[in-house]
Amino acid sequence: MILSEGRKEDVYNKFKKEIDNERILHSDVTSKSFYDFLVMDNFIQETNYKYLEPLVKQYYGWYRPIDDNSEPLRRDIAIQSLSFINGLYNKLIDLVKFFQNNLSKYDKKDLSDYVGGDFDDDFVNYTIKLREEKTNREKKEEIKKNTKRIFENDKVLIVKPLSFESSCYYGAGTKWCTTMRDNPSYYNDYSSRGGLYYIILKDVPPENQFYKIALFLSYYKSNLMEGEWFDSKDDRLTPGEVKMFMTFVPDEAFNLILKENKPDILNLLVNEMENRSSDSILNYGLTMPYNLYGYQILFDYDFKFQDWDYDENSLILNFTFDVKYEGYRLPNSKELHTWDLPDEDVSSSGYIGMTIIPDENHVSIDMDVDDYEGIKIFSNTSRVLKSDNPDDYTIRNITTRSFDFLIAGSFEKIWKLSYDILEKLGFQRKFGGSGKFTFTKGSETITEFFKYMDSLPEGVKGSKGDFFVKTGKLEKRGNEYFIKDTLRNIPIRGYYSDTFAALRDAGILDPNVKQGFVKGPNYEKYKQRLLSNQKTTQK
Repeated sequence: MILSEGRKEDVYNKFKKEIDNERILHSDVTSKSFYDFLVMDNFIQETNYKYLEPLVKQYYGWYRPIDDNSEPLRRDIAIQSLSFINGLYNKLIDLVKFFQNNLSKYDKKDLSDYVGGDFDDDFVNYTIKLREEKTNREKKEEIKKNTKRIFENDKVLIVKPLSFESSCYYGAGTKWCTTMRDNPSYYNDYSSRGGLYYIILKDVPPENQFYKIALFLSYYKSNLMEGEWFDSKDDRLTPGEVKMFMTFVPDEAFNLILKENKPDILNLLVNEMENRSSDSILNYGLTMPYNLYGYQILFDYDFKFQDWDYDENSLILNFTFDVKYEGYRLPNSKELHTWDLPDEDVSSSGYIGMTIIPDENHVSIDMDVDDYEGIKIFSNTSRVLKSDNPDDYTIRNITTRSFDFLIAGSFEKIWKLSYDILEKLGFQRKFGGSGKFTFTKGSETITEFFKYMDSLPEGVKGSKGDFFVKTGKLEKRGNEYFIKDTLRNIPIRGYYSDTFAALRDAGILDPNVKQGFVKGPNYEKYKQRLLSNQKTTQK
């Protein structure tokens, strides 16, 4: 510390006249000189002021000699002078930092040896050249990392650019829209819809329009003739020209293109995260209302994005969640039963770590739940999304469908908190003993279920999905089910699973038949009891 302060004072004393006069020049704005800019710089301080003297000596000796008996400059001229000093100071500091970190590339290892009339040529311009060479090497290394070499021999090179910079590098000399400087939109559009390949003929001169060919092939296409082929002038090749050009390239190379032409889902997801407009677009909220005998139950789910990371195999998204559950008596409702909801809100909060692991034709999602407050309504869960359409693999689609899946699995846990709610759904809990359910009340769902089973032709099994579709509660689209009122996607496997497990336990459904619904030994007995209870209620 003493050495550093001593260096600073020594430099001031050596150039006191120049420093003080320059301070006077700027005094109508601020009493600062080139020396003052330097001594306040972190890098100069961290290097114990060892670069202070050569820079000050170069400045006052060759860059800007200061006359004696200076008078304050007019304010506007003083501002221009300070602006010049600031620009020069920043430029020199950046160059000296490079010098400090790359001494092995310099013949002279002491900055003082460069001070003088040749400072710009010997130090400034040489350092700028070295820095540009290093930047270019780093860019090439980055481009290399973001380029997939599909095929290469002594005649042909075929690459798949994985970044806009790689596209510009390998497409240099062409008029392709995917190589337009400062305009990555065309590249991003093509690369999001399929494979973009650049075929370079090594022995063909650039004057020949076929020396570089761009091929765009939509994902999962198996016929190269269905692709879009462009020569170096960006003219579309005719089918005849495509066939002619293909004779110059080994069949092996085209087979590798067809084999490789699948979306790099992880890369697409990482690019989407890096280019997202805001964090809030990943937040997800949902309020689910259920009306039960004059009451409405509200499930209020709120997921908020926190941060993310990725490695070579997966993408990790971290969220916090808050869930509230409230009950209200509906106005003007005709109450068939009298029952109470919990007075207090039932709430839950915690973290969810969502790990997304892409594969060739599907995405696996693992959700790790950490409940830190309130009831535990979510469970660690995994699911798989399958699609041949890469457009389905977006961050928003993956997270939304995963949260919907998680929410669907939480309903039964919340419902189990209130035996009253379970009763109104049509069954009572036996305390002690087996813990199975017995059906005693004629809820709408149970009544509809008996009607559904009686409507089935003899020998035909019923199913959960068929039952809820026919009773108008769910809508089926392809292989997926949606709640009809809200069109929210739900996993049919876990939907009302406790109810149907209880129907099997009670013998209403055959417990030995796990796939589909078949009437059990107690079916008629429960059905008659249900009809009897309904007649009593009507009286």
